[in-house]
Amino acid sequence: MENENDNNTNNNTNNNILVNDTGTSNNRTMDYMNNNTTTKSIINQTEPETDLDSNLEKEAHKLLIKAESLSKPRCCLCAICSSKTQRYNKSCNLYAKAGDMYKTAHQWLNAGICFENCSSIKIKLKESPLPFYEQAYYCFGKIDIGNDSKRVFDKMNSFLEKEGKLFQVGKNYENLGIKYEKNKKYDIAIEHYLQAIKYYEKEGKHENLKTKILIKLTELMMLNNHSEGKIKIPTMLENIGTNYLKNILTKYSAKEYFGKAILTRIYYNDDIIEGIKYLDKYKKKDKTFEDSSMHILCSDIITSIDNNDVEKLNSAIDKYKEVNEIDEYLQFILAHIIDRENQKRKIKEKEEEENENNKEDNDNNNNESSNLTNNSDANDLNNKNENENENDEKIENNTNNTNHTNKTNNNNSNKDEKT
Repeated sequence: MENENDNNTNNNTNNNILVNDTGTSNNRTMDYMNNNTTTKSIINQTEPETDLDSNLEKEAHKLLIKAESLSKPRCCLCAICSSKTQRYNKSCNLYAKAGDMYKTAHQWLNAGICFENCSSIKIKLKESPLPFYEQAYYCFGKIDIGNDSKRVFDKMNSFLEKEGKLFQVGKNYENLGIKYEKNKKYDIAIEHYLQAIKYYEKEGKHENLKTKILIKLTELMMLNNHSEGKIKIPTMLENIGTNYLKNILTKYSAKEYFGKAILTRIYYNDDIIEGIKYLDKYKKKDKTFEDSSMHILCSDIITSIDNNDVEKLNSAIDKYKEVNEIDEYLQFILAHIIDRENQKRKIKEKEEEENENNKEDNDNNNNESSNLTNNSDANDLNNKNENENENDEKIENNTNNTNHTNKTNNNNSNKDEKT
């Protein structure tokens, strides 16, 4: 039974080391440590290597050999002489000392490996591995190795959650979110901030911390066009305002976030009906909201949009700026609303111009058509007159011919009578 447990411990230790296997030994930890070239190419040295660092690495390497030896399966006689618990404790202590030496030498990957091995041993001893997980996470984080760092982070939080330390889990997610935000990895930072809020809510405390993260989240999601911003940001802003109302020190700032929630909905939906709905809602929730400059701003913006009055919109915003500071979030939203209304006005003016041009074209076409009709009528009338004249001439000619014929006939008749 002891040998089986020893084998499991050794396998867990080896599985925690993400290094190349040489194929000649099952002990990947020692293979990795012996490969100085690999170590130097992977580990991000923060300081030039000195003789002191070299000596520390050699000493740490010796400790690793002893620690690995204590972790290996033992024969029956050795098991009688030295209990499993004692050997595990000695191995853990040696790994910890080696990890401290590697930390001093700024060999962060090796240090992280040592502390993670300590965690594995502590689990076998049914003791808390958290202190060593924290050390390993710190070391892996120094060289920003994503897989190692994430693995230890998840294990650490899993044990914290089992122990009911939800606040600490939330704090870990918040701190990691801050780290990603500094590195401008905003989408990942947002996800970690959301996780932090989730654990703060599970514990049912820390409203101030939760509100602080919500404010940061609304800014990050809006300014970086997060895919879930349209759904989540207005609700977050409303929650901030509601939380502020509960505290006598912050209740006067609640109206700022209620106003932002209204303007955010207008920003995303371009719908003043929804803006009016929430304007009435927040007036009922906060009795001082109706008399505030934020309420006046929201009302004027809704009226300006409804009337397509960009000048009034700009005037309302300028008036608000005279007595209030506008943060980056609000400046972003107001600028977008103004641009959108300007575009709508340009489109409307263009449509009106096109309609006017079309009207002029139609009038010109009608005039031309009328002229053509009049000309056609005049031509028809001329043709009719000409035809009538021709007919009159023909009739006159026929009459003349008839008269001439009759006269001839009369003359002929007279001649016959004389004869």
